[in-house]
Amino acid sequence: MAELAALAEVSVTQLERHFRNVFQLTPQQALTKLRIDAAMCLLRGAGSVADIGLACGFTDQSAFARQFKVAVGMTPRARGRPAIS
Repeated sequence: MAELAALAEVSVTQLERHFRNVFQLTPQQALTKLRIDAAMCLLRGAGSVADIGLACGFTDQSAFARQFKVAVGMTPRARGRPAIS
């Protein structure tokens, strides 16, 4: 954030405020959303939940599962399962 703020010639606080005004999310919330969206795509494949979480920038499987459930409403394991017809 400090590097982006310097490029924009504003303080970090100003950058975060402008970001939130435009996107209705903090920069951290936007980053988490991007990571969850990427994980949702990867969960359609054959990778393990732990590997997908790490590939999407989460520090461990429990942090990934917790944030995923908050954002999506279900665990990554449940989201990755194909629907039963």
